[in-house]
Amino acid sequence: KKKKQQQQKQKQPTAKASKQKQQTEDAESDYITPRAENYSKWYNDIIRVCSLAETSPVRGCMVIKPWGMSLWDRVRNDLDARIQDHGAENAYFPLLIPKSFLSKEA
Repeated sequence: KKKKQQQQKQKQPTAKASKQKQQTEDAESDYITPRAENYSKWYNDIIRVCSLAETSPVRGCMVIKPWGMSLWDRVRNDLDARIQDHGAENAYFPLLIPKSFLSKEA
């Protein structure tokens, strides 16, 4: 019985392998997920299909291409003006935090 269970587990793809396969298929497809179905996936599909940005060797970071940056500047400027109309002030935080700082918090 244990042997059958082990064989079945070996046949089933791991969650990590399934996720990697899906990411590869997504990267090669021009299909755009409907926004109402999955907003996050729709957003990422738009970025990929329109070639606004690409992945970076740094995990969690993206390289924004010039036309993507132009769009981002317009959105940011509009939002900035709306927020400042309500009396808020801008603040900037570091993009990359040294690992040593994170270990102090743990």
